[in-house]
Amino acid sequence: MKWQTACVWLLFTLSLLLCGGNSRAAGYTENKKHNFLSSCIPKVKRDSESPGFSSKYCNCLWHFVSADIPFDEFVKLDNGEASVKTNWAVNGIYKKCGAGTDEVPEHAQ
Repeated sequence: MKWQTACVWLLFTLSLLLCGGNSRAAGYTENKKHNFLSSCIPKVKRDSESPGFSSKYCNCLWHFVSADIPFDEFVKLDNGEASVKTNWAVNGIYKKCGAGTDEVPEHAQ
């Protein structure tokens, strides 16, 4: 339960970092990746007991979110307007990356 709450909180908080100002149309950039990882890693590290997990997990999240979720849908997550399909996709991404396990699966690294 702790991981599920942390994951939901993390996605919405990070979407604020990724989508600030007029950069929404720019999509997934290296700067947004840097902001995402800079925010994600310390938060996950605080909740994880496994060394190295936070970096692998956050990179995994970024990889799948930026590859699988259209940026305009990701922006809608921030506003609570994402489609059911997007919400299901995000839940799948958490599972792919090992949410709740303290171990990122080999296929997701």
